[in-house]
Amino acid sequence: TFTLALIFGAIVFALSFPLYKLGQLGGADVYALSSIALAIPFLPKPLFAAAQQIPYPFILSVLAPTGLAFILHMLARFIPYISKKIARSQITFTVQKVAPAILLLAAFAIFSYSLSQLPIVLPAAYLAILSFLFLALVFFSLFKDEIKESMEEMVSVSSLQEEDVLALEKMDSALVKKLSLSPLLSAKSIALLKKSKT
Repeated sequence: TFTLALIFGAIVFALSFPLYKLGQLGGADVYALSSIALAIPFLPKPLFAAAQQIPYPFILSVLAPTGLAFILHMLARFIPYISKKIARSQITFTVQKVAPAILLLAAFAIFSYSLSQLPIVLPAAYLAILSFLFLALVFFSLFKDEIKESMEEMVSVSSLQEEDVLALEKMDSALVKKLSLSPLLSAKSIALLKKSKT
């Protein structure tokens, strides 16, 4: 069990740390998730013994509901925002914009058809959650630029703080390359940016 705990902790850290470096996950979240995976590799006692014949990592029991809650929060926040922009004709639906969403819908249609051909009947709750996740993925794929833009803010170099996340695509590409900037700001990056403005 100790070996499995080390393995699970290492896997979670290896998967979450790059997300932190890309500015998609907080540093404390990385340590918290890794610590949970390390301290509780499996549930000490299954909540539903019949439903857990094969033990699975406890961290999945943490990530699944919190991930679902995060998706619900993001949808509740951005569906009204996107709806207003559409009503004001502030969003243009080009082929390049809708193509990824169409491909996702096509993949979901093929996946759903494949499931229907299986000799087993899946629980309705499973299908409902799966459909919800696919539709949420389509929404975020279709409006990712608008969602990202709504979270961006123009600030002065003097107000930058460590672990701020830079929108590198909106910055001078030559400056980004020259200073070797990454999305996640470090003290060194801030010093270089301040120096470049002097």
